[in-house]
Amino acid sequence: MMPSELAQASPSASRRTAAVATALVLAAFAVRLLWALAPRAVHWDEPDYLILARNLLHGEGYRVFGVPDLHIPPVAPWLTVLTLALGAPVDLAMAIWHVVAGALLCGLIFMAGREVTGSELVAALAALLAAFSPALAVRPLYWGSMTESLFLVALWAGIWAAWRLVHAGGWRPALAAGLAFGASYLVRPEGLLWWAALAAVTLALVLRRRHGGAVLAVYLGAFLLVAAPYWIYLYHYTGHFLLSGKTGITLLQANDTMADVGTTLDSTGSEVLWLSPERYQVGVSSFALADPVGVARRFVANVRSTPGVVLSILIPLYLLMFIALGLWAQPWNRRRLQAEGFWLVCLAPLLVVPLTHMLSRLLLPLVPIALIWAGFGVQRFITWGQETLVATHAVQHRSLAWLGRVWPVLVVGLLVVLSLRGQFSALREGQASIAPSHKEAGLWLASASSPGDAIMTRNTEVALYANRPPVDFPNANLDRVLAYAATHNARYLVVDDIELRLVRPQLAYLAEPATTPPELERVATFPGQVRTTYVFRIRG
Repeated sequence: MMPSELAQASPSASRRTAAVATALVLAAFAVRLLWALAPRAVHWDEPDYLILARNLLHGEGYRVFGVPDLHIPPVAPWLTVLTLALGAPVDLAMAIWHVVAGALLCGLIFMAGREVTGSELVAALAALLAAFSPALAVRPLYWGSMTESLFLVALWAGIWAAWRLVHAGGWRPALAAGLAFGASYLVRPEGLLWWAALAAVTLALVLRRRHGGAVLAVYLGAFLLVAAPYWIYLYHYTGHFLLSGKTGITLLQANDTMADVGTTLDSTGSEVLWLSPERYQVGVSSFALADPVGVARRFVANVRSTPGVVLSILIPLYLLMFIALGLWAQPWNRRRLQAEGFWLVCLAPLLVVPLTHMLSRLLLPLVPIALIWAGFGVQRFITWGQETLVATHAVQHRSLAWLGRVWPVLVVGLLVVLSLRGQFSALREGQASIAPSHKEAGLWLASASSPGDAIMTRNTEVALYANRPPVDFPNANLDRVLAYAATHNARYLVVDDIELRLVRPQLAYLAEPATTPPELERVATFPGQVRTTYVFRIRG
């Protein structure tokens, strides 16, 4: 349905739509809450968000390592301030937002999908698949960011408003789209790409229709209203006009993910690159021009690996049949052609991903659109079954008459069961990926160390659980590591065996008690199936 058609819907139809949307949101909420309550330990980027939120809550500023943070956009940390203030434990403080945003996302997929596709049934099927999708419901809990659901809910609010803007015009959808894409950008910087893609479509329509310039200005202005304060913040601390403070590090890390470029020392030898002004000397253009052949080769290699990443993690193989049916079982009319063109525009920003890291979580925006295609396929499959029963006169037999009525329930029920099975599999994989020994070391340090004792570690969850200040761990020889520790008043060094073997091989001897240097005292060891974590007190 178009927006004008939806406005003319009967009150009973509107109540039905509201009831369906509510049921989908509640189902998605229940599923996500169940998995969020499973035992878990935060890791990777999530503890940085939590440390930021905790420092904001305690009036210590927007800081992780004692200086203003320039990598993490503000929405997720500020929302986490609220959950921490309400008493949520650190393991749940961000997961709560995954539950809430993930549930609302399914409602948005339904509402936006019914307008773009013109079919409430297809939209409901897509949203139901999203509610039970392992990639949307479970995997974000273990990817180590916990911003995926927040990002997607803001993104899909913008997509829904953008569709209305493109087809009906008006300042209200322009304002809503600009604000929503701005919010998505302040969750994760790539939200800027979706805003730009839809801005290009809106501009093309303005030029074609020769009017609507004011609407385009509202769309652009609403985004700038949300994004500009963050740009001012970045400029204030860097002296550069930046869209993201993390771009340089991300590009450098693309060459070798195991090199841990962010923790290498800069040219002065006194600061890690993650916190050094030198990180801003690398931009997209300079990075591409420095090694265009290498960039092209990496892009091609990442594109080739995309199907494996998508099919192993994001989209189950059993959905491919339904996606194929949804895309090609019936010819496209003009309405469907417009809808698919819109979806392709919404997928275009993902072409940036192969330039850096082919990570499944970066491709997650593909999933809701793929599920809408699957929704078409499920509808077509249900119709095929019902029409087959009629054509073969099976429904005329009293013993088989029930089959036509329950066929849709059987199909949808089987898909839900398969999705639940995938959720359990995703849970097992996620649980196997976390390192409980980091959490154990942090909790031990919470009682064994004094308040204010800084902890040098690459894994900031240790400092988070210890409730102690973190100090970044330089990827250097021991003399430089100890010099950095002295400069930053670090009292403890925490490292694990995998890190020593793969990331810091020059310090691999720290894994053996007999080769512990005199400058360090091993005070605790926490063995684990994934990683064994060592805690050293820094002497002097």
